[in-house]
This record gives sequence, structure tokens and C-alpha cells, in this order.
Amino acid sequence: MTRQLRSGPVSRACGPGPRAVGMATLAMAALAQSAGAQPSESCGFWSFGATYAVAQDESRQILFSGSGGAVLVWDVADPFAPALLSDTIQTQGLVLDLYYTPSNQRLYIAADEGGLEVWDLQNASAPSQLGTHDLTYFSVPVPARAVHVRGNFAYISADFGFVQWVDVSDPGKMYTAGFNGALGMSFSADVFIADGFLYSAGNRMVKFAIFPDGSLHGLKVSLNYGTRIFVRGAYGYLGDTSVSDFVVIDIVGSPISEFLPTLATYSLTGNVREVAFSGDMAYAVDPFAGITMFDATDPVQLTETGTFAEGHASRLIFSGDYGYTASGSSSRIIDFSDPDNPVQTAEFGALGGSVYGTDAANGYAYLATAGGVGAGLLVLNVDEASQPARVAAVGFPDIALDVEVADGFAYAAARASGLRVVNVSDPFNPVETGAEDGFDYARRLSVQGDYAYVTDLQAGVRVVDVSDRSDPHEVAFIPVASSFVQDVCADGAYAYIAADIAGMFIYDISDPRNPNQVGHLSSVGSAFGVFVLDDLAYLTDFFNDRVRIVDVSNPMAPHVIGVYYEAGLTPGRVVVENDKAYVTDSGEGVRILDVSSPTNPTSDDFINTPGDALAVALGTGRVYVADGVTGLRIFGTCSHNGDYDDDDDVDLDDFAAWTGCVTGPESDPYGEGCGAFDFDLDDDVDFGDFGSFQQAFAGG
Repeated sequence: MTRQLRSGPVSRACGPGPRAVGMATLAMAALAQSAGAQPSESCGFWSFGATYAVAQDESRQILFSGSGGAVLVWDVADPFAPALLSDTIQTQGLVLDLYYTPSNQRLYIAADEGGLEVWDLQNASAPSQLGTHDLTYFSVPVPARAVHVRGNFAYISADFGFVQWVDVSDPGKMYTAGFNGALGMSFSADVFIADGFLYSAGNRMVKFAIFPDGSLHGLKVSLNYGTRIFVRGAYGYLGDTSVSDFVVIDIVGSPISEFLPTLATYSLTGNVREVAFSGDMAYAVDPFAGITMFDATDPVQLTETGTFAEGHASRLIFSGDYGYTASGSSSRIIDFSDPDNPVQTAEFGALGGSVYGTDAANGYAYLATAGGVGAGLLVLNVDEASQPARVAAVGFPDIALDVEVADGFAYAAARASGLRVVNVSDPFNPVETGAEDGFDYARRLSVQGDYAYVTDLQAGVRVVDVSDRSDPHEVAFIPVASSFVQDVCADGAYAYIAADIAGMFIYDISDPRNPNQVGHLSSVGSAFGVFVLDDLAYLTDFFNDRVRIVDVSNPMAPHVIGVYYEAGLTPGRVVVENDKAYVTDSGEGVRILDVSSPTNPTSDDFINTPGDALAVALGTGRVYVADGVTGLRIFGTCSHNGDYDDDDDVDLDDFAAWTGCVTGPESDPYGEGCGAFDFDLDDDVDFGDFGSFQQAFAGG
């Protein structure tokens, strides 16, 4: 059912959010208030994404693979058919490193901005969280990039927070016992413990002595930059260096010198992340070009023996003849029993890829994704936002960057595979009905009526007729010369185009097949995102830390009436509702602006996310954030069962709480608020309207 607004002018808006989510969305403010939730309150998340870390329990033949902000647990007893044991480990940050201690069957997770997490894996099918610990450096939050455990201490690379050691003797009461940056080390990217010493990679490699109380003392230093270190015997292998793919370092050095000499330098593909060993073989792993194999009989003068091109990886660990990789979009198992002819036995591990765009409708979230199972469009049931559940996926030839849902169809911008149209009237069984693939790089879209307006990044905007969803086809093209087309918003008779340094263009699309430029605003820095509501355009300036509010009541003479500036803000996409503008801040989260006074927008709140915050959508008291590699993050109201007074019954009291209105004829004079809930148009908000509320929360 769609609510009809009775009083005041009908508002206009473009993009995912208010139009797409239907009845309850327009009541977001009242619902959030009644449920006691603020838009910035974390509710739930779907974390599955890119794979950067692996660890194993060799005795039980169990593999742990990072997946965005989650860890998947696999039975790998059969290397040709890994079986998923658990997908319930979801963290507050991107999983960058894993360390497993078989003695107590605990998994330690370096979760980037989410800090350190410890999980009990005694029952591999039902992991339980034992504790979390946030990392700081003089009260400033720092990311956990790598972790290694020895005794009662977890040693963590904490970026500019150096190497920190955390007492993990009681995971429920973890605390940072100390930190150490020594011998010119300004940041730490990796840690490795061998023979009682700790080695940290970063702007230089430092060798530490580990004292009995767990503290570190810097002993020697190598002046090499690197982000991954592997130590074997008397040698350190430092990968991802600034001078070559990897170097070999004498980690013993001269007793009379604090410097550790570099013994050999290897330049290969230019993207080697680390070096791993198995027996007399060394393996240089590259996330793009594969795995280069070496005879390591001489640990310094390695002899290249071949390349396994199918083995793209950023991490590699071994169990006997088998290697397990973290390979970006998945994990792989590779049989290295014949060093000259390694064979991949399985690829597995990602339940979803990086999330670039999102929309929400009728209790479901639709994700534009890259990588993983179901790359393209992923459908989640988010009725209970604290426990999102994957219900379906549709794969595209290329990754999806944006999605919008309207009238039972999802429209996705999918780079070189263009505009994809998917019937989602049954979210459990989505069916792709058609596609227009005449694009170089479909990136953003705005759907209005029978037409989709899709940006082609370096060309312009393509107008696609979608009246026949089985045959979407381009009917017009809007060229934007000498600029990148970053975003488009179709609103009423006009299309608004954010064209980077060229500014914002306004086209008359009253005849979509013959668009004509009517306006242009050039002095807006780098126009990146655009959203139009009523007679105002909200325009983000990615490189100049600004959000501009533009009066477009006269499309031929748009002019800026308000500016929000915040040093360090990198504004991208923007959605506006109920006098609030939700602006993605790349790498940080979502800035919520109060735009009730358009000439003086102010900061209202901030949603912090662990990923990149690439897009935002609104729906039924919630804010959905497409957070890149850490998946989808949901904020605001968690449960939509309609029982807002917790009496186990959905009745008029809940309806009053949801609307924020007193039921009866006296409610209608409020007009701007309660009048919107007069679903049956009988001039009061009463039991008849409650029927619509019950339908919205059927089963509550």
C-alpha cells in the first residue's frame, strides 16, 4: 500500500530512499522517536565481503577465512569440497588478520577499526565471542592491522599506534598493557614472533626482545619499508616493500651494530604482498598475478621455478601439501604436492562481496555488490535488522555499483554490463528480465516512471526506456564533455547531473527522448553527489569538504543559498528526508545534517562505520549504509514487528506510538505530521488507519 499525502504540496525527491521504501518511510522521524532509537544507533550488519586473512586448526582440519567484517569457518578435510561450518562470526570492523591458538581453541581477530576480538572455537559450528578490545594511542583510536599471540599477550600492529600488547588472559577483561615504537618506527603494519623475538614491519622493520612480563624492547632495525614479514631461521622475508617486491634480511646481524643488513632484493610482478614457505619451497603471493614459486634450498639466493597464475592471493598458509589462500573475493585450496604443477582443488569462502550501493523496500535490502557468491544484486531480509538474512542473489557479468528499487523491480548500474533490470516482486526468487549493455562504465542511476537515467562515467547520461522490462533500450544520450559524470537525479520534469569540476547541469526531461539543457551551475568545486527534494538540490563537493544547498526553483538560474563546511569531510552520496541530509563521508561514515534552515545547514549527528560508506538509503526508521568491504551497516530502529510498547500485542497503542499522534479527529489538524497517517482519507487518524498499520507489520 502507498500512503497518499493529503495536506500541503506533494513533495518531490529522487534516488533511493523515500520513494522506494513505501508507506512507512515517510514516518521515519515519528517511528525512530517512538522506538527510542536514534539514526546513529547501530542495529545490525551484513558483513560478508572481501577475504584478506586465513588461519587454520590443522589437527581438526578446519580453516578460518576472513570475509569482509566476518569470519567463515570451514571443514577442509576434503580439499575438493570444503563444507561451511559457521558464518556467525561477524565483527565491528574489517577482518585484516587472524591468529589461532590450538591449545585453547581460540581465534584472535585483528578487525581494523573494530580492534581486537577473541572467539571460542571449541564448537566450530557454534563460535562464541569471549571479548572485544578497542585500541587507542593517547586516547586516539587506532586500527588493529595484524595480530600474533604468545602466552597471555596478543601483540598487535596498530598502525601509528605502534606495536601494542594486550593482556588476553581473561578475554572478557582485556586491556592494553603497553606499546612500543622503537628505532625510528613510526607505524606498524605486521607482527611476527619467532624464537622468542618479535618482528614488526612498517616504515622499517624492527626486532624486539620479548621480556617475561610481556613487554617489548627494541634491539635492531632494518631500514626497509614493508607491510608483511615472514621469519624463518636466521632470515626475514619482507614483502610489499617500497624498493622491490620483497627483500631478504639478516635478522641476526652483527653484535656490534643495531642495523640488520639486507642480503637480497627480488623484483617480480610489482604487487607481491608476502612470502610464505613450505619445506624447501618459497612462495611469493600476488593478489593480481598469482603465486611465484622458488627453490629455497639456499635461503638467500632463491631460484625461481615457475608461476601459478590461477593462485591470485594476498595471504598463503600451508598444511602439508595444501596451501590455503586469502584471495580477495574468496579463498582457494591449492595442491602443491607436485611443485612443478600445482593444482587448485577448490575456490570458496565469500558469501558476499564489497557493497557499493543499497536500497530498501518492504522489509528487504537490495545490495549492489562485487565479488563473492551472488556478485551483482544481493537480497537480504532485514525485517529484524539485528539479524539480516540472505534470501537470494542475481549475478551480473560485471560488478554492480548502484541499485534502485521501484514498483517491484530493481534497477542496477553494473559498469561494463550496463543497466540490469530484475523483477523482485518475489524477493526470494528475483529474476533478471532485461538489460541495456551499451555502456562503458554504468555507475549511478535514477529511475522515474518508464525511464532510467544512468551515468556513463566518462561520457554522460544515457536515458533508457524501461517501460518494457524485458527490453530496456537507450532512447537518448546527454553528453557531458571534459568531465566525469558522478551522479544523476531525475526529479519531475528535470534531471540534475553532478559532473565533477564541470559543476551541476540541469536538463529538461519533460520529453525524455529529447532532453535539453536549461541550466548550469559551475562554481561548486567538484560536484560528486546530487539529491533533489522540492525546489532544493543538495550537492556534495568531494574534494573541498562541502555540501551545498542550491535553489533550483528556477532551473534556468540555479544558485547556492547554503553551504556546510567541515574540514576533513569527504562527502559523496546524499539522501534527504524530514529536514535531515544523510551524507556519506568516505572512509569514515555518514554525516547527518540538519537542513531545516537551508541557508544555514548544521551538523546534527554522525554515523561511524568501519568501512568506506559509499552510499546510503533510508527506510522505516532505519539508515542503510553501503560500507564497501565491510558490507551493509544498519542503524536506527532494529525491530519492525509493530509491538512498540512491548506488551506482546500489536494494537492501537502501538499505532499511536508509531505515528506519534493521538488517534481521533483531533489528530488531523496537525497536518504536516499526523495528517499523513490518514490512510483511508476520512479526515481522522483512527481504527480504520490502524488496519493499514497491521498490514505493514503482519505477523508482529
